[in-house]
Amino acid sequence: MEMKKVIERVNACIESLGWNARPFPEQNMIMLGIEIRSELGNMGILLEFSEEDYLVYGMSPVTAGENVCEMLRYLTMVNYGMKNGNFEMDLKSGEIRYKTYVRFGGETDLSEETIVRSLLLPPMMYERYGNGIAAISEGWSDAETELQKAESFL
Repeated sequence: MEMKKVIERVNACIESLGWNARPFPEQNMIMLGIEIRSELGNMGILLEFSEEDYLVYGMSPVTAGENVCEMLRYLTMVNYGMKNGNFEMDLKSGEIRYKTYVRFGGETDLSEETIVRSLLLPPMMYERYGNGIAAISEGWSDAETELQKAESFL
């Protein structure tokens, strides 16, 4: 499937979710911000397209702050066994993001369901684990406690 068509289909799905996107066609990127049910309150989403796939980054509005080691512990425990995507953290800036991707190279059709799932996965992960990110960033809690809280809903 041609990248330009994929970008158009993804934009249509973003609109169907009621989200407002900001496309950057020269860079093959789309950016948007959404509100989520978490202590974080909101998050950014960045989509980067290439000829074979697209990446979806969910970006946290908070960083690890002074609690880099505890945040690393939390994110590592959260990521263990995760099937689709993962949290990652920049050790220099403390930036936290959730990353997933969709491969479409050679596909004749990319389903709306696949696209919508790729868009909803980062917000879902931040709604589940975002309170822990906020609590650890502020030094209010520890990794084990926050993981237990997040996964008690499973």
